[in-house]
Amino acid sequence: MRSLDGDWTLTDISYPGSSGLVDVTLFNTASMNCFQNSSWNFVSNNNTGNFVLYGSDCPSGEQNFAWNIETTESNTYNFTLKPLTKGVNPQKINKGYSMEITQLNDFNMTTRQTVQYNGAPFIVQMEFSKNR
Repeated sequence: MRSLDGDWTLTDISYPGSSGLVDVTLFNTASMNCFQNSSWNFVSNNNTGNFVLYGSDCPSGEQNFAWNIETTESNTYNFTLKPLTKGVNPQKINKGYSMEITQLNDFNMTTRQTVQYNGAPFIVQMEFSKNR
C-alpha cells in the first residue's frame, strides 16, 4: 500500500447513485461545501493529521485527527478517522468515521463512506489530489 504521507487537497465530493442536490455534514464538522478544496495533511509515523476548511461560513483553523488503515480479507482498505480534542489521548476516543479507500496512488486517493440519510444507506465519495 502506498503512503498517505504529505499534503493533499480534497478536490471533489460526490454521491454515487444519488439524484438531486444533497448537502451533507461531513465528520460532524461542517457542510460538504466547506470541504471542497480543503487542505489535508497526513503524517504516517504517528498516524495523525489535520485539515483546514475554507469559506466564510466554515469553521476556521486546523481540525486535528488520528487515522488508521486496516487491510480487509478482500484486500480492500478500511480507513478510520478520529477527530482529536486537545489534551485527550487518541486511544481514549471511541468515536470515529470509517470509510473505504477505493484508490490510492502517488497522485490521487478516493474514499467512500456509507452514511445514513433519510433512513437509508447513502454513499459519500471524496477525491483527493496529492500536492507536489
